[in-house]
Amino acid sequence: MSTYTPLASTTLTDAASFVTIGNIPQTYTDLVLVATLGITNPNTSNVAFRFNSDTGTNFSVTRLYGNGSTAGSNRDLNNSFIYGNEVSYPSGDVGENNYILHIMNYSNSTTYKTTLSRGNRAATGTDAIVGLWRSTAAITSVTVLLSHGSSYAAGSMFSLYGIAAGGPLAFSNVGATVTTDGAYWYHTFTSSGIFTPTKNLTVDALIVAGGGGTMGTTSNAGGFGGGGAGGLRSLTSLSITSGVATTVTVGAGGAGGAANLGSGSKGGNSTFDIYSATGGGIGSMSAGTHNGGAGGSGGGARTSGTGGLGNQGSYSPSEGNNGGITTAGDGAAGGGGAGAVGGNCTSDAGGNGGAGTASSITGTSVTYAGGGGGGGFNYAAGGTGGAGGGGNGKGDNTVPDNGTVNTGGGAGGSGGLLSGGTGRTGASGGSGIVIIRYPV
Repeated sequence: MSTYTPLASTTLTDAASFVTIGNIPQTYTDLVLVATLGITNPNTSNVAFRFNSDTGTNFSVTRLYGNGSTAGSNRDLNNSFIYGNEVSYPSGDVGENNYILHIMNYSNSTTYKTTLSRGNRAATGTDAIVGLWRSTAAITSVTVLLSHGSSYAAGSMFSLYGIAAGGPLAFSNVGATVTTDGAYWYHTFTSSGIFTPTKNLTVDALIVAGGGGTMGTTSNAGGFGGGGAGGLRSLTSLSITSGVATTVTVGAGGAGGAANLGSGSKGGNSTFDIYSATGGGIGSMSAGTHNGGAGGSGGGARTSGTGGLGNQGSYSPSEGNNGGITTAGDGAAGGGGAGAVGGNCTSDAGGNGGAGTASSITGTSVTYAGGGGGGGFNYAAGGTGGAGGGGNGKGDNTVPDNGTVNTGGGAGGSGGLLSGGTGRTGASGGSGIVIIRYPV
């Protein structure tokens, strides 16, 4: 998929010795200049080009030409411009001279600039010329002049187009899916990998860490808190340097604890370049501590415990919320979500997980980073997982639901049974996700 986008167009109302098109945006891959020309006197002259007003001897050309019966080639080094085909006289028929200049990779700031031009001189022949500007600077202006003393005639036309190349402007290895909707390229990482741009890019990024896991249950115990969601950060206008391999880490979901009061684990951090989101906190940290664990969002607490603190990265806006607490009964509270605190428990039934946050980075609204529901006691129900992948808590000594993969959802909390039954493992948090986008 390639798109020619008009950037500038000029038609001379009076003769002029040169035309400059400046303020060229840097959001395209290539440029194409199309010109229909005439000159004001019969002196032989060639179309010529300079970039960024460079008058130094930094230009070279290799030329192929022919007129139907003879052909030839020549090369010129260390010129003060790139020249093109000769422009025929008289000026009365501007349409005799048609010219196309293709400027490749013009916005790259690490390589020399190459051009390819084609033109005709009415019935006298055609030219194909490769040009080189020995500069790594991105091209911001193009000056069209003449190689010898003359002027472009009134009626000469110059039009500049930007080309959005059909491929993505960055490479991603295993772990990423690369898609486009025609407006943006999207690199969606569901596991860790590398993002390497082929030009300087300004990108937006969604970074979601892994959700927290929960404790394993045992008989004759109350409910256990839901896992906190992984931290969520929506970042815009990040500058990423061409050719630099940028590490992307997708945090794993925290593991569920072993049966009979095994502690769960915190979710893994997710990162892109220097930016990070914090893994979700554990639901009910251990048998001896009824508090929820701290994290991107905090885990839910058991009876008399404190909800885990969220936003452990101290980011603004906040990456997540605190876990809930139990104010009455033997159920447990829900884990915090990116969009809301975990639900408190007020009875033997578990509290609900905190809601996640919706992101439209891909053009479609998707909710991520919901907290896990708290576990219930005896036959009371567990709490519902928060929107955005939070796992449901359970009662009745039953294994709770895991957080949904690649959402950063917290794990559901285990339920306790008054007597009888066997120990059950806790649940695992959902793994995180990293999505990077930039314009086509």
